[in-house]
Amino acid sequence: MPDVPHLLKNLRNHLTQGQEITLPEDLAKKLKLPGRTLSVEPIKRVVEVDAKTDLKLAPHLKEACVQPGHFEKMKVGLAFSLFSNDTAAALRMLVQAKDDKINNEDVLTTAWFVETVFKWFKLISSRTTKLAINRFDEQQYKETVTFSKDMIDLFEKIEIGTDTKKCWKKIGPHMPWAARQPSL
Repeated sequence: MPDVPHLLKNLRNHLTQGQEITLPEDLAKKLKLPGRTLSVEPIKRVVEVDAKTDLKLAPHLKEACVQPGHFEKMKVGLAFSLFSNDTAAALRMLVQAKDDKINNEDVLTTAWFVETVFKWFKLISSRTTKLAINRFDEQQYKETVTFSKDMIDLFEKIEIGTDTKKCWKKIGPHMPWAARQPSL
């Protein structure tokens, strides 16, 4: 049974191996996302743009995040840098700048996914009462539980790979305890 950091690295490794992630159609419609498919290509474009300037769009995003070597694949920090709010904001900046080397639909969908995975990882791996799931604020608790249930649904329904070869094994009831914790 995988733990949360391994799920994060697994998602990153699928992307960096050139596999596309396809979101469920009902989710894309519900959130009014411009597309359903995301890939690592827009994130690689952020790395390219950052390499040419002193002022970085995503300062923690490095080449090793998008093209990890054998040992880099094992580092949670590099996966965390890829799935960060800085990366999502940088992707949105590329869309606003009308970068002609990207497909805006894929970029905005990728930005949403990066932000969502970042929020999930911070929530589930938090060691502080401010970020962790707690009942200090009942409204925030309900929102957190709803978000966690939505993430479980997302992880159960996403598809990774091509039409002919799917790589992601549906998690279903085997979802790690840490990811299912709020629904208990």
